[in-house]
Amino acid sequence: MKKELVIASLVLCAFGFSVSAQDTTGMYNHVRATKTFGPLAGQHAISIDATPVLNYAGNFMSGSVSQNTMADQFYVNGFGMYGKMYTTASLGYRFGLNLGFVSEKNRTTVVPGLGPNDDEIHNAFNIGITVGMEKRMGTGRVQGVCGPLFAIGYSMESWKADYETAPLAGTETEVDAPATFNVGAGGFAGIEFFLCKQISLGAEFNLMLTYSVAGKAVTKINDLPDVDKIATSRVSLGFGQNAFVPSGRTYLSFYF
Repeated sequence: MKKELVIASLVLCAFGFSVSAQDTTGMYNHVRATKTFGPLAGQHAISIDATPVLNYAGNFMSGSVSQNTMADQFYVNGFGMYGKMYTTASLGYRFGLNLGFVSEKNRTTVVPGLGPNDDEIHNAFNIGITVGMEKRMGTGRVQGVCGPLFAIGYSMESWKADYETAPLAGTETEVDAPATFNVGAGGFAGIEFFLCKQISLGAEFNLMLTYSVAGKAVTKINDLPDVDKIATSRVSLGFGQNAFVPSGRTYLSFYF
């Protein structure tokens, strides 16, 4: 009798363990089935600007050699990236950084190595910081994203030239464009296509209400008195390109 009780107990324990395992497996498979692609609660992501990469590939396929190195694409066209943190599978916070800069010198020489020379120098820099929330829609390979966006930015630009050839021989000019400070608020919307479970290619655009304050523009020509333009401010609403938040962007995202 004792032997039969022991066997029955072992059978019941094995049955209970099997049911528990099946329930656990079923719950896991349910999560996998309903959230095959995209982030889960507690995950993070890094999104980098894909525009320079796509420009490089397009120029390479078309045979264009003008500024077609990866260094030139990032250097001339600027670069943006996002860090993302998800509190749920469909809601997260994003923090963005957009950078653009140019520093170039062009020299025109009448006789190589001897001169005379015309030198022109162009410098520009802009930076933008964005903060926003991201709402995700869908659980498949294609998902929608949207949410509010807030941004601040700063930009500056200058030109210098020294001419030794006619008709501007002996002329030195310097132009400082007004430094500009920007603030903006609006929203964004876009889609992501998941190449695999952890990598996606996305595209989005934004609609921003921006306020810009610009300082004085200064022009100098030789020893003549400086020519100043008054400071300005501007309010704008639209999809137009601006220095600190591009109106549209393609990007690669990596989830972990």
